[in-house]
Amino acid sequence: MDILTGCTGSIAAEVVKCTAKPVIRHVGYLFRFKKIVDDLIKAKTDLQLEQQKVQEAIERAAMNNEIAEKDVERWLTNVNQLMEEVQALENKVQVNLRFCNGWCPDWIRQYKLCKEAIQKTNVVKELQDKGKFSELTHRAPTPGIEIFSSSDFEVFESRKLAFQQIMEALHDDNNKRIGMHGIGGVGKTTLVKEVHKKTKELNIFDEIVMTVVSLTPNVRRIQGEIAGCLNLKLDDESDMARASQICLR
Repeated sequence: MDILTGCTGSIAAEVVKCTAKPVIRHVGYLFRFKKIVDDLIKAKTDLQLEQQKVQEAIERAAMNNEIAEKDVERWLTNVNQLMEEVQALENKVQVNLRFCNGWCPDWIRQYKLCKEAIQKTNVVKELQDKGKFSELTHRAPTPGIEIFSSSDFEVFESRKLAFQQIMEALHDDNNKRIGMHGIGGVGKTTLVKEVHKKTKELNIFDEIVMTVVSLTPNVRRIQGEIAGCLNLKLDDESDMARASQICLR
């Protein structure tokens, strides 16, 4: 009987020893509630900064006709979704803190929030680690250059009427080119400058470029001027390849 009692006591002691640590850990959640939430907010902020860096890099690359890699797009989508989940959890935490002005919290609810916050913090950190990409973007496929026939041009006569007609034509998405002709000195270049100025004032287009093309045009100079206005970096390729880059931009 003494042996049985001794064995029972040892078993009970082992049971208490094995269960004490998990119980202490779970109870500890309640006393570390603020730190757990703060850790989640910090992890969220770090991920947002990483997201912003990636997004800005993609936007800069887009100016050079580059598009985001598929895994980068997927990562950004996952980040946005996770940010919504974290924000929803933060809202629940605020509700819990406001309950009875913090003097009488719902311990069971707070315990569940602690566990959820810890789990979300781990997911946030894991997603941030996955945001270290070797390549963010790649060059977009370059389309061929579309050539418009002379039938795409519309001829204007008087300067005042021409200005009005050009401005009307600029609002028509079906127009690809608008042309005018006349002998030297009648003010064609001046009219174009007026149209350029008015178009900028009205903010009709996202980007407006003006360049002079002479009878013997310097193609690379013209390409360089257009690219410069568009903040586009041209590679040292053939004129046709550079033209395709500009077309795509």
